[in-house]
Amino acid sequence: MKTILLEQLWTAKKSIFFWSLALAGSSFLVIELYDSMATQFTSAFEESGMPAGFEAFFGNMSAFSSPAGWLGLEMYSLMLPISLAIVGISAGSSAVGREENSGTLELLLSSPISRSRLMIEKLTAVTLQLFIIAFAVWVTIALSKYFLNYDINLQDAALATLSAFLVGLVFACSAAAIQAISGSRSLAIGICSGILIVAYFVDSLAPLVDVMDSIKHASVFYYYDGQEALLGDGNVINSVILFAASLILAALAVFSFDKRDIGI
Repeated sequence: MKTILLEQLWTAKKSIFFWSLALAGSSFLVIELYDSMATQFTSAFEESGMPAGFEAFFGNMSAFSSPAGWLGLEMYSLMLPISLAIVGISAGSSAVGREENSGTLELLLSSPISRSRLMIEKLTAVTLQLFIIAFAVWVTIALSKYFLNYDINLQDAALATLSAFLVGLVFACSAAAIQAISGSRSLAIGICSGILIVAYFVDSLAPLVDVMDSIKHASVFYYYDGQEALLGDGNVINSVILFAASLILAALAVFSFDKRDIGI
């Protein structure tokens, strides 16, 4: 059972390394800039006033003055959850989509392994891929706390990072499910990318537009607690909902792949 899982992780090693390096480096840069930039931003917004609708997209700008608020606005409001969602869409659609496109899926399934087991192992590898990238960000924050004296609660940072990881996992399982149903990796990427954009704007515009407010509960980002968790106001129920959604979508992917006629 470990063979397929480890092979999938090995195939994704470059993606894991570069995404981990990019997001960990971005986190370090944001933390490093706190002392010099946060006060300037806060003063600028206090003097000029907050642009209309600005907080709808970037969160509570008054939080700039605290280390947790600064990190939340600069890293956790958009960059981290969107990046993990992109990784999830790519990895989820490729779980069996890469083999199906290359024509090696038939060879793989000719071995004594069930389709459901294959998909489960592939999705487990995708989950680990996302977890490693998210964990690299948290490790960077932890090291910054101890070596740069960055004043942040590591438990809150862990909950915030977990929330971002779960957003990525939902999109990964969604992409895997769509690919398993349709047999098309490009279709899965296209649909999930569209959902990602719509979901973000629905959640962002909900405080400003009545129509958006009525459907905000359908957005994945409504349950994302990155900024709130960093400030100690995270809701564990939201993380449970995201995890449950991931399990349902993963089960759909396994069931659909097991039942679809792929000519074998």
